[in-house]
Amino acid sequence: MSRKLFICSIISLALTATVPFSARAQSADQPPVAATEMATAPSEGEIISTADGQRLGRVYKTFADGAAAVIVRHKVVVIPADTLSRAEGKLTTSLSYRDALKRD
Repeated sequence: MSRKLFICSIISLALTATVPFSARAQSADQPPVAATEMATAPSEGEIISTADGQRLGRVYKTFADGAAAVIVRHKVVVIPADTLSRAEGKLTTSLSYRDALKRD
């Protein structure tokens, strides 16, 4: 019995090793991430500013879809990924400060 388990383990390991790492990392449900999405993806600790240059806050948490959670006035606010962009190397949202506060 233990010999069969050992052989199955070796075969399983061999099959797993033959699949490229990038194929294992991607889910079948999710399409490949575009280079532009990677460029605007926020990172934790990064500062998000509004379009008019006002500082919104630091990224507290990032999500798989590219959204970012920011703590603003003791509230956790989620900034959608489709509103984020990079302007002059800075992470910027198209939301105004007031609109961002309305999201919770």
